Amino acid sequence: MSDATTVVSNIKYKTYPNDFLEGEELYRASIVSDNTITLEELFETMSFHHSTLTVADMHAFYTVFKQGVLRSLLEGKRIQTDLMTFKLSMRGVFNGPEDYYDPKRHELVILIRPDSDFQDLVRVRANFEKQRAIKPQPELHKYINLRKGVSNSVLSPSYNGRLEGYNLSFNEDDPPQGLFLIAANGHTNASTEIRLEDLSLATSTKIIFRTPDDLTPGPYKVEMRAIFGKDKMRIGVLGTILQVE
Repeated sequence: MSDATTVVSNIKYKTYPNDFLEGEELYRASIVSDNTITLEELFETMSFHHSTLTVADMHAFYTVFKQGVLRSLLEGKRIQTDLMTFKLSMRGVFNGPEDYYDPKRHELVILIRPDSDFQDLVRVRANFEKQRAIKPQPELHKYINLRKGVSNSVLSPSYNGRLEGYNLSFNEDDPPQGLFLIAANGHTNASTEIRLEDLSLATSTKIIFRTPDDLTPGPYKVEMRAIFGKDKMRIGVLGTILQVE
């Protein structure tokens, strides 16, 4: 069984084109996070590696520790540990020596900085694994018809539908970008495109749209177009052909 100092896996990274300098193509690296763990999962890991504290003990300590950090920061103290440093900072401009803090113009923020020795420890013990980089593009994974009782293979005019996936952000003010319905093969108006304009939610992972009232019956392909980087239009297509009945 490995102990807490043993590296059990590699740090995965990918490289992507960055900028071009005097004809030389440069790349940037991006760390790949396979998973995000919760505090509970971290405690379970600590317990597994021979900790003398139970998970309940760790929760109790963490609660007290967090309260201690909060109290000390509110008292204006700077907290330095061998893991990280906490301190307060204030953003905004003051209009002269007699001006006071105004929450409308100023912002109190917490600065958290890792300890330099801890950073060095991570660098010394890290192993790396380079992975093949894939250009980001819209990924349409799932369509859900929000009209109650209707199949998820059907577009219901005048009702909402939801698309789920990744990299679904786009500039709504740029007409070439967006979510499109394209009349598919077998449709009387094959290849006709309709840009969906009525969106009630648009995030990087979810879009809720209102299906146009006057869609002609037939099969439709759903396509997302978005620009990534410097004017690079990329397209994602839903794998299911949807029907208007």
